[in-house]
Amino acid sequence: YNFYEFGKFFVIEPLKKGILFEEKGSYLEALKIYEISVEENGESTEALTYYANCLVLLDRFDEAEEFYKKALDINPFCGDICYFYSRLLEYRNKYDEARNLCN
Repeated sequence: YNFYEFGKFFVIEPLKKGILFEEKGSYLEALKIYEISVEENGESTEALTYYANCLVLLDRFDEAEEFYKKALDINPFCGDICYFYSRLLEYRNKYDEARNLCN
């Protein structure tokens, strides 16, 4: 894969287009790109996390939790995944689960 510097992060090439759609507020278009990336790279925590983040923006919280969990199963010590997932859990008033997420 080619990696691009995008802000502070390096992202896999297929995700770059999704990020651009997301920044423009075209969340459904971004979601389509992320979905393809997840299908092609199911073990990519980056793809899973971007997909989950976009689901959150579309208020599809149950689905987002599912993809955050998949990402954490692959890399349980990734700070970004823990951060985004715990924020969603807090938003959904699941404070104990959020507090214990990455301990």
